Amino acid sequence: MSKHTPLPWNYRAGYVSTYVNGDYIVLAELHSKLGTDNFGSDEPLMLGPKERSANGHLMAAAPEMYELLEYIRDTATIETATDVLEQVNTLLAKIEGGGE
Repeated sequence: MSKHTPLPWNYRAGYVSTYVNGDYIVLAELHSKLGTDNFGSDEPLMLGPKERSANGHLMAAAPEMYELLEYIRDTATIETATDVLEQVNTLLAKIEGGGE
């Protein structure tokens, strides 16, 4: 069993966040500037808004991915393959499109 912050995690406006016992909690703040390229240049590496958003949605979906992997490990059989595939597709759509 995981010890991560309870679900749901959300991504909005540069923050991965949730509510715990009614309190708003920021789990991660995504920045556009990543540092330098480590190849001798001091130029900063920058993320565009689409890449930052995609990263945020992926991070916000991490607990659900973990739960789905546990479910697959513990219960998946040939008989449940359709249900598992449906859950995987729903989660991928959330990650790829940012849908809730």
